[in-house]
Amino acid sequence: MAKICAYCGEPADTDDHVVPKQLYPESVRKAGVQLLTVPACKRCNGSFSDDEEHFRNVLTTGGKITSLVGELFYRRIHRSFAKGKSLRHLRQLVSTMQECQTPEGQRHIIYPIRDKGFVRILHKILRGLAFHHFGCPVPEENVSANVLIHKIPPDLREGMVWYKHCADVFQYWYGIYEEEEAAYISFWVLRFFDTRDFIGKIDMTDDMYFDKANAIRL
Repeated sequence: MAKICAYCGEPADTDDHVVPKQLYPESVRKAGVQLLTVPACKRCNGSFSDDEEHFRNVLTTGGKITSLVGELFYRRIHRSFAKGKSLRHLRQLVSTMQECQTPEGQRHIIYPIRDKGFVRILHKILRGLAFHHFGCPVPEENVSANVLIHKIPPDLREGMVWYKHCADVFQYWYGIYEEEEAAYISFWVLRFFDTRDFIGKIDMTDDMYFDKANAIRL
């Protein structure tokens, strides 16, 4: 059977990294970590490239600086900015920052969910993961996501199974639930660099053809 694109459902003629490979520092790549890919068409694959770089810049700039975040920022992002190779992306990053007053003085804060390019890649990751598990493309309009602000309830957390693709860079959990009238919905928790958590929801509508009986048991 011919492969289809995970994002649009058209015939696939290449592969796409579900999690942008730009998020994996050189030390991780040299360790031979297998990155998750899904079939894609060249049009969809190419359409994500520019936003993926911006996604990486926003994700590494905001939040706790882990050793891998530091390696990624100082060896790749900062060096690229310093050499003037990505001035457009630097301006784009600065435009996402907003001033705020704190007890320690004035600071700048980033609200990633307010950035269209960032959200587009967050949705793309959710869509790629859903295809990986369910085998069917997910329309963009079926996806929503936000920063995970509140702690996951203990009773829900105990049943979680985390899928790890180099846990220090990315890991995720998902659950699929049946609602009334045989409707399905899936919830996802995405964790980047062990400190940046996002929650996503996918409405599993009738136009998504997937093995419902098998999916509900995963």
